[in-house]
Amino acid sequence: MSDDLFNLIYNKSLDLLSRREHSRKELKEKLLLRFQSDDMIQTVLDKLETNNLINELRFAEAYTRSRKRKGFGPKKIFYELSAKGVKESVSNQVILDEGNWDKVAKSAFTKKFKNGPSEEIKQKLKQKNFLQNRGFGFKEIESVFTNDMLWFFAMSYEVLARKYRPTNFEEVVGQDHIIKALVNSIDQKKIHQAYIFSGTRGVGKTTIARILAKCMNCESDSIPTSKPCNTCSNTTEITAGRSVDFLEIDAASNTQVEKIRELIETVEYKPAKGRYKIYLIDEVHMLSTASFNALLKTLEEPPAHVIFIFATTNPEKIPKTVQSRCLQLNLKTVNEETLFKHFKKIIENEKIDSDDESLALIANSANGSVRDGLTLLDQAIANGNGKLNQDDVKKLLGTIDDSLLLELIESVVGGKGKQVFDVLSKIEELSPEYDVILKDIISILHQISLEHVLQNSQDDRIKRIATIIDKEFCQLLYEISMNSYSKFSVHPSPKEALEICLLRMLTFNPLQKLSSSNESKNDDNPEKKSLKKVDVKIETSVNDIKKDEIINSNDDWIILFDSLNVSPFARNYFGSMSFHSYSEFTLTLVANEDMGEVPENIMTEFKSSLKDKFSNKIDIKIKTGSTSDSPIATTNRRNEKHQSDAENNINSDKDIQSFINKFNGKIKSDTIKPIK
Repeated sequence: MSDDLFNLIYNKSLDLLSRREHSRKELKEKLLLRFQSDDMIQTVLDKLETNNLINELRFAEAYTRSRKRKGFGPKKIFYELSAKGVKESVSNQVILDEGNWDKVAKSAFTKKFKNGPSEEIKQKLKQKNFLQNRGFGFKEIESVFTNDMLWFFAMSYEVLARKYRPTNFEEVVGQDHIIKALVNSIDQKKIHQAYIFSGTRGVGKTTIARILAKCMNCESDSIPTSKPCNTCSNTTEITAGRSVDFLEIDAASNTQVEKIRELIETVEYKPAKGRYKIYLIDEVHMLSTASFNALLKTLEEPPAHVIFIFATTNPEKIPKTVQSRCLQLNLKTVNEETLFKHFKKIIENEKIDSDDESLALIANSANGSVRDGLTLLDQAIANGNGKLNQDDVKKLLGTIDDSLLLELIESVVGGKGKQVFDVLSKIEELSPEYDVILKDIISILHQISLEHVLQNSQDDRIKRIATIIDKEFCQLLYEISMNSYSKFSVHPSPKEALEICLLRMLTFNPLQKLSSSNESKNDDNPEKKSLKKVDVKIETSVNDIKKDEIINSNDDWIILFDSLNVSPFARNYFGSMSFHSYSEFTLTLVANEDMGEVPENIMTEFKSSLKDKFSNKIDIKIKTGSTSDSPIATTNRRNEKHQSDAENNINSDKDIQSFINKFNGKIKSDTIKPIK
């Protein structure tokens, strides 16, 4: 059966190759669509390579010539070859050998724009974008236009991630702990035989590996140096990817044990030019178990001239036997402040008009990745026609103005369901990214929680929301948001996912029902003014209030409070207040200084409950002072006394003590509950 399957896959491969050249990766992807046996496909591909039916260089040459004839430039062809699994060094060499790219650019431009370069700036930008999208660089574009090229052409010649890639340890961003360890080991001549660089994408794993290789083989000194010159032949060749002593291997496309065995066979050979032969295996966790096993002996006792560097985003998938033979260095994500400073420096070097707000947005969206941040920066500059402004960046990232989000959260806190979806409709008009909105909501709730504790926010709206939302309810909203965000990617509709999250928030808000009824009443009378939070004077007749319902003491207040039917939020607020006085239809209460202002909905609910008791509207005033006699404090003292009495009764009971002594027992105080 295996022979039959091998023949089927092999014949299909020959059929595909008879039509045109294929890369190994490209051919594998096509075969996987028809055959489900990955191992057998790998075996077939190995056989094809052995017979020279698959050849990376030959494919790159054929593909480059084909795309060149169709009017595409070297940059686009390079990225397409990379996507098809062709090595960077091979792609660069083939593109360089082809040459005459300025003629290709002129031909493609003439075919598209028969009238030649435009004199109008806007039209010239469109023409420039056409050539850039085709994959031509500055030199090719310059050959098409006159010498008075816009500065933007020169700026966009090389992507920022490549242009500002560190060439020495001093330029590496946000990895000081790693750099310090490597520099010290080099300066102290304590070079390890094998390293594991782990971390998320774009934090500098490959970059640091290349710099380390330069340090080992730099010709500026007779021994390895922590400051490579970047001018000698060894360092420049490593930078260009042409060094014979620095081998970069993609483990994702070379998982077979045969490839690793071939690598091991070359280990014994001394370096051609440098001091060390350095092997960089990227995404090493993709290697098979057999491949890892083949490496073990070599890793344990490698030749003195060999250094292994493993880069991975999933270090936990590397066998422990391999990890124990390597020096593990974990690269961390770069914080927003560091990214912001780095991007600002680049913008200043490029002489691009920008504002700090737009750079802060990009730094936040980078998620700790320098490369991702620079890619976003490139996109933002292109969208802004060579400038950076906050509005364009927000459109690019799918973010919206904080004022709308704050309004949304205020509506949720107030239990105003209709208003929540009115604000959401406004947000929808801006064509946002709904996962980004939810992420921003989480961030705002985090700021509100910090304000509850630290009280140092510089945003007045954050301060105001913090005073009207209960701490526990804020934490509940945060948990609901986080839970929704964790499941966002699997939801079929991002918009519906956000709506469900908001509906859950409203469902767990006890004020929503009250708020909805209040809103409906207000809708019936649009001229009716909303109640103030405190100190609202409502005139009533003295004859409307019964004398036996007038509150004369704190005890009366406690009895009255216990009889009220109010929500937990209202009970928490007013239960913490003590009685001060009652006169002229006004109830004056005492609250702690740190309580803050009573939310409007809670005040309205409490007044409504008082009206049901008194059959009249009662004004409420709040002063600051001692609240030791509040209903909650009184209840707590009463419960503590009952608990203490219950424990004393148990401990003083002679029968119980006799039982304890007989069986050497012990009474757990937390199990004693007073009988109510």
